[in-house]
Amino acid sequence: FWKQCGRCLQVLAIGYLLHVPRFSLRLLLSTLHWDERHVFWGVDVLHCFALSLLLMTLLVPLWRRPRRCYAFLAVAAVAVSLLTPLVLSMPLETMLPVAVSGYLKRQPYSQFPLFPWMAYVWLGAFLSWLWQGSRRAAAEERYFRLLLAGGAALVAAFLVVALQPLIR
Repeated sequence: FWKQCGRCLQVLAIGYLLHVPRFSLRLLLSTLHWDERHVFWGVDVLHCFALSLLLMTLLVPLWRRPRRCYAFLAVAAVAVSLLTPLVLSMPLETMLPVAVSGYLKRQPYSQFPLFPWMAYVWLGAFLSWLWQGSRRAAAEERYFRLLLAGGAALVAAFLVVALQPLIR
């Protein structure tokens, strides 16, 4: 548990280190202008993956059983997806510090906020868990057929919703 948490924090630290525009502290302090102050707090894909995995790792001891934990991840991924428009419409950048608001909402300096990208990580973990179970049960072919059918149904539902204004 602690080793996995440490790995997630290392990836998070590497994500922040990649944002440092100059590797000399003296040069950085003398050349960084006030309008560049957000460059360090940007949220990229490493930050998003690291924090999503860290939250997922912290949930494991809370639920104690893998089945409950992965079911929660699936439901939480759907909830994150559905709550994303609400979160994006809120003026979080005025209510929260720059270092926090970039994690919740896309900003010019923050390309991968947790909403909606955390849902991909958590849903991927849930689908991976299902795949491992089907693999143990020697039912991989059925799993992938169901996955293909589910993906096709989602694409069809998207097309129905997206093309609805054209029908009227």
